[in-house]
Amino acid sequence: MSRRPEEAQAVATSNFPPITELPTTEPQVILAFHGLLSLRFKSPGGPGSEFCEVGMHADAPKHNFTIKAFDLTSGSEDPFFTSSFGPAGSATVDKIRFDAVNTDAPFAFYQPTGFKHATATEKRKVGDPLDFRQVTDFECPEFYNRNLPKHDSLFRPRLILKTGIFVSLLLSQHSFKRQAPFDEKNLGALAEFAAAGIYLKPGGLVALRVGEVEVKPPIKPAGEKTLYLFLFDNSCPPKVCNFNPQSPIKHERNDFFEYYKLFTIPDEAEEFELLLESKNASGPDLPAFRQGTEAYQTAAKFLRKIFEKDIESNNDAPCGPGAYGGGGGG
Repeated sequence: MSRRPEEAQAVATSNFPPITELPTTEPQVILAFHGLLSLRFKSPGGPGSEFCEVGMHADAPKHNFTIKAFDLTSGSEDPFFTSSFGPAGSATVDKIRFDAVNTDAPFAFYQPTGFKHATATEKRKVGDPLDFRQVTDFECPEFYNRNLPKHDSLFRPRLILKTGIFVSLLLSQHSFKRQAPFDEKNLGALAEFAAAGIYLKPGGLVALRVGEVEVKPPIKPAGEKTLYLFLFDNSCPPKVCNFNPQSPIKHERNDFFEYYKLFTIPDEAEEFELLLESKNASGPDLPAFRQGTEAYQTAAKFLRKIFEKDIESNNDAPCGPGAYGGGGGG
């Protein structure tokens, strides 16, 4: 297969601020992102104004946006807070905020050594399952390698987050490729859940604000474990979106095509479709155990358990987050 001209061009520089090593301490709060939504790092006023915007796809039929919060130390699978919006585009709020006080880690995106983007001849190489770069980034060298014009009105509601270390929390069980005529790349497993770990100092607090509603879970005293999981989910249940991964028709295969409503494809480029490359009989990779990853492991196992039926039905058509790392920083 011939090499596309853009592969010889300079690689776009990601504007996601990197961190190559995770803290050896554990996050007390994890925000998880699943379904059709997009992560964009912004710094409109320069240093000190940075935030991550997580925009829900507001024009994805049959997809519903929900927020659920769980106490992972309670032993219960029931959320202590739920907010259901229906279709994201019908939400009455535009901005959702998650605030944290007295944080103890940089605001960054985990990008360790050992990663190589996929090329026309080589599969993507990943050294750590938590590497954020497994989130599908439409502006990275594996896709369009440039800042894409976005349709901002379709990113809503938007979660505004000013702290956290962002990772790929739970990967798809199977491997996928992105393909256009005479152009395909083997991406391997995709991030089905992205996440942000919030690290707090003693006396630290967090609060979720949705319109007039505020959720402020108690941070337990030193010596008692605190681990809250806030799940932001904009997906379509497999029983409703009953995809056929072998279909030659893109909208019958998976919902990846819906992302193309959010930006303009460069004139000389084409739309990429997502296809199943190979199946893996075992479950999706979990974060490798080492100091500082226990909380991520706990959250990933919990999500895999509560989504077990959906993931089992949807392994061939993952509904994962997207990102724009070559621009959107405005």
